[in-house]
Amino acid sequence: MVTKKWSVFLLSVIPNDGGLSDVVSVVSWLYAVSDGTHTYNSTGNTQIGPPNKTNFTQYLDITEVQALQWVFETLGQDQIASIEAGAEKELNGLINPSVVYPALPWVKKAP
Repeated sequence: MVTKKWSVFLLSVIPNDGGLSDVVSVVSWLYAVSDGTHTYNSTGNTQIGPPNKTNFTQYLDITEVQALQWVFETLGQDQIASIEAGAEKELNGLINPSVVYPALPWVKKAP
């Protein structure tokens, strides 16, 4: 079974932006896919739009779900699908590599 997970590992903030404090400007994210043995991680940084002054969320009240929502809205469905498909292709390459690197046949293994 393949597990898939989006997560946020960093929020970049502008300390003061138009009278608002700690305004998130960039969300750094990770998309991980794993079959339990092999894992592939795709990372990125998404610059989000200017703050909505009428619907502003204080920094300490931001949840990971909300930060990911900002990322998804900014990236759009096509980009999200591309990231996910690319990560799954890379995972399949780890599971079924097209090239392998065995030990050199003339190198003896230590006893």
